[in-house]
Amino acid sequence: MFVVKATVMKTKLRNPLRFAALIFSLSLSTVFAQIGLPLNFSPLSNPLPTPQSYYLDSDPNIPLGDKTPLVLVHGIDLFSGTPASSADGWTNFCIWFYNTPSIRNRFKIYRFAYQSNQTSVQTLGNYLAQLLNANDGFGTDQQLAGKDIVILAHSMGGLVTRRFMEEQRQTKAAKWNQSALRLITLATPHHGTPAANRCDYVLNPLPDYIGALGYKFKQELGTIDFAIAAAGISLANGIFHVIPSYNQPNRLDLLWDNYDGLFASGFSPDEINPPTATLNSISSAQSYDYKIVTYAGYFADGTGHSYLSATADILANGLGIPNDGIVPIDSAWFQGRVGNSQLRFFDDYDHFQMMKSKTLPGDLPSPSDPLFT
Repeated sequence: MFVVKATVMKTKLRNPLRFAALIFSLSLSTVFAQIGLPLNFSPLSNPLPTPQSYYLDSDPNIPLGDKTPLVLVHGIDLFSGTPASSADGWTNFCIWFYNTPSIRNRFKIYRFAYQSNQTSVQTLGNYLAQLLNANDGFGTDQQLAGKDIVILAHSMGGLVTRRFMEEQRQTKAAKWNQSALRLITLATPHHGTPAANRCDYVLNPLPDYIGALGYKFKQELGTIDFAIAAAGISLANGIFHVIPSYNQPNRLDLLWDNYDGLFASGFSPDEINPPTATLNSISSAQSYDYKIVTYAGYFADGTGHSYLSATADILANGLGIPNDGIVPIDSAWFQGRVGNSQLRFFDDYDHFQMMKSKTLPGDLPSPSDPLFT
């Protein structure tokens, strides 16, 4: 068993993740203003009934020309923040992008923004297809001009993209399955994460976000310590504790698919075949596995990862699963589906740093940050 000891750190902040996100977002416009980089994303043509909640945007001042469209797809917002705030999670990447001519001259950025915890990953994939179809013309400089695309997705965004590539292949969007040159996933839970499952069948009152670890807690006395530690951090609003309904979007979309038989029993009936298992069982979806490059993060020392270190500790020491604080490495690597040449590994990067890098709020991302380069 792979056992990692991550320091369990506690915080007195009422909503530590929300606080960090607020400080980060407040600094973004300031940073862009100081360095004079573009921050002028405008929504594109939108056929959806709620365009304020689901949209595709880009910078109209940057012509597509001979560039390749680079579509950014963010992950779940645990606090159900606005689509705009979720899309702003890419700002560090955008700063690096616009400061790197060799990349900037080859690609034009498009962002898919959506409201978390309202609709399923399957529906989000359908929305992405509709938006790309609506903008696959030559009417404006923002449109895709029928070009091949590259997709960069963080966390659940990778599942949204895979749903989009698979489920829409029989429609006009079949071209997206073919013309998506590459899908790069950053800390995507391709197999889900045990942290999303429920655990109300053991050791009440544990915070719900510990999830399927409960089965192990019943069987192994050595893991009781980690159960107690987890219960002790519930006041700090842990990872999935803020999304209490395990069988509703988007927590439902992240349930562990049990591909490795980690849990022999203890699941609720509606946890047995979660959306991750359904997607991974579609044989035709494997036809584009060769296009996927998977990035996984990992940390053992909780220093600098305070918001995620407790969950990382439970996953690592309770189940022997190395992880980034939310997603197991093997899940991020899409174990069993992609080859070794398609795997990337970042030591001492947590789940959020796999999108935003280690740049502190208000600082410029380093051009040599290994995550971006």
